[in-house]
Amino acid sequence: MDVPTRWNSTYFMQDRALVYHFAFMDLAVIDPMYKHLPTDADSEKILQIHELLGPFCDIIDLFSSSEYPTSNLCFENVWEIDMYLKEQAESSDSIIRDMVREMISKFDKYCSEYTLSFAFATILDPRCKLVLLKYCYVKLHGDKMGARKVGDMQFKLELLSREYTKVLTSTYYWSYLCTFDTAIKNCWCKFKNLAFSKKI
Repeated sequence: MDVPTRWNSTYFMQDRALVYHFAFMDLAVIDPMYKHLPTDADSEKILQIHELLGPFCDIIDLFSSSEYPTSNLCFENVWEIDMYLKEQAESSDSIIRDMVREMISKFDKYCSEYTLSFAFATILDPRCKLVLLKYCYVKLHGDKMGARKVGDMQFKLELLSREYTKVLTSTYYWSYLCTFDTAIKNCWCKFKNLAFSKKI
């Protein structure tokens, strides 16, 4: 059944319809009461929309997993969806363009801050660090704006580091953390150095 708020449900409906495309054609031949055979143009449109929604289904499956951590996967995959929508917005098909514009408005409503929400997890992933962020921002915004956004993200991580240090050194928590203070600070420094390292 179609679910208006879930793009992947539409994808699954179309996936089943395409599987039985030739069965529908045979049904139209043997059953005179069957009056709703999709035309070739309808079938082509269904195929285009099916291909459009495919990446969304893949990313939902990726994020829904409970067998591995997903926080470090969010930034790159949501960025890929962002780039994909911008590419499809230039489609030569007017129906696809109109659909994508509606999808972009929903994407911007719920995911406009994905760069802030997911970037820290990506920075702390030793396979990604700031190198991946810089690549994604440059592809999305160009060299100048991309470099500015990377610098902004680095500044925000520095602010987080300072706030974390304040908590560790506050009088209120000192009685609880004095034994582990040095070890925790060293651990945080290692994370920060790892994040800002240029080597992967």
